[in-house]
Amino acid sequence: MNWKLTYIVDYLLKIIVSLHMSNIISYEQFDCCPVCGSKHYTIGSEHKEMLQMLPMKAQDIAQQDIVKFTPALCENCGLSFNLEGLSNHSRGIIYKNYQFLKPSTGVGTANYVTFINEVRKHLKSKDDAVIEIGGYDGYLLRELSKDGYHDLTLIDPSVQTDDDDTALQNIVSINGFFPSVDPVYKSRHANKEVQGSCIEHNALRRYKVVAAKDVLQMIDDPLGFIKGMNDIMELGGIAVLTSVPLHTMHSLQCVHLGINAYTYIAQQCGFTLIDTYKRPENGYIVYVLRKDVDLIEDADKAKEFAKIPQRSADDFQKEQQLQRELIKTNGQFGQKAAAYLKSVVKPYVEQGQEIVIYGTGFYSFCILDTLNLDMSKTKLTLVNSSQEQDGFLFMLPSRETIAVHYAKRELSNRHIPLLILGIMSPLFKAEIESFLKEINCSCDKIIYLPDHDA
Repeated sequence: MNWKLTYIVDYLLKIIVSLHMSNIISYEQFDCCPVCGSKHYTIGSEHKEMLQMLPMKAQDIAQQDIVKFTPALCENCGLSFNLEGLSNHSRGIIYKNYQFLKPSTGVGTANYVTFINEVRKHLKSKDDAVIEIGGYDGYLLRELSKDGYHDLTLIDPSVQTDDDDTALQNIVSINGFFPSVDPVYKSRHANKEVQGSCIEHNALRRYKVVAAKDVLQMIDDPLGFIKGMNDIMELGGIAVLTSVPLHTMHSLQCVHLGINAYTYIAQQCGFTLIDTYKRPENGYIVYVLRKDVDLIEDADKAKEFAKIPQRSADDFQKEQQLQRELIKTNGQFGQKAAAYLKSVVKPYVEQGQEIVIYGTGFYSFCILDTLNLDMSKTKLTLVNSSQEQDGFLFMLPSRETIAVHYAKRELSNRHIPLLILGIMSPLFKAEIESFLKEINCSCDKIIYLPDHDA
């Protein structure tokens, strides 16, 4: 293809992207907390992000765009929410066509270990019923199936289970949004008597464990979501949830839930927050909830339960202060890391040396947005570990696109002046460093920003 034709194709593609996204992207403004309704909140700085976290095929790039949101922190319940962000209409369209990393293909599986082990800890019998909400290709459930568990349900609006994995034989896949599509939820609510408080016991078993990794922040009504979980779980059942730290929020997230918000919602929905922790190797925080009251069968007890705070006023305020600082951080890393990044990269740019970024997600986008440098005289190379995505397009903060390369093919037997790791997890860092040695790729300097974010 000659350069004139290439230019024309690229120009037409940009027009298509612009027209398509103008029909998808719309914003909404909110003036109160979506959980408690309070109008007492602290406003953070405006964020800018790419819409989807992965590079995309040229024919699919119209589903990508640069979007914005403004976080706010509720001073009553501790929830952070998008004061100005994507509308529910936009998110609904995007969720059904969302592009994810598939852990079932071996990409990013190390980041699931903590989550999977926490779920396993609460299973006592191979007959225990487990549901994963927002599990995409069901990686967690596949692993449990290999362990011998057989009562497994997956709910996701964009389920991806189109393979012949034998583990899938034990998994019921439901395409749709929780809780309305869940059979237990539908059964329990269909059996409600309109007049009176008597509830028929449904014939369906209830779930022992509910698992949802990085899902709750994508829900515009987290209170309703957790109430739905209560409806489908057995008494004493466990919910294993994860959320990312506030400064790693992105545009598709409706809310952010730290420990203050989780404890508030737990007490409103018949749960007790029994554990929360973050492993150094993970980018997410684990929250473990136990169902102590059934909202349908014991409504009066649930009302009393909701009045009992699970967190002291002092602990609440200490956490609030931390969250107030985080919502002012415009990006996936802090000011110290941003200053370090600029100081190191600028000389390489000025000298016209090649810069390689390993990683093609939100973190890499933030790196490029933070740098905000003229790289027209510098060779910028983006790589990742997916051979399948070789040649896919990554959208830059300028809305221009750049091709992504398969790292093994692009970096083998090469010397790189500067390599920036566009990842957060130290596990991924160790994997990449080992991989570079394996393919005989050397670097003058490697930047891993979490080391400079303290």
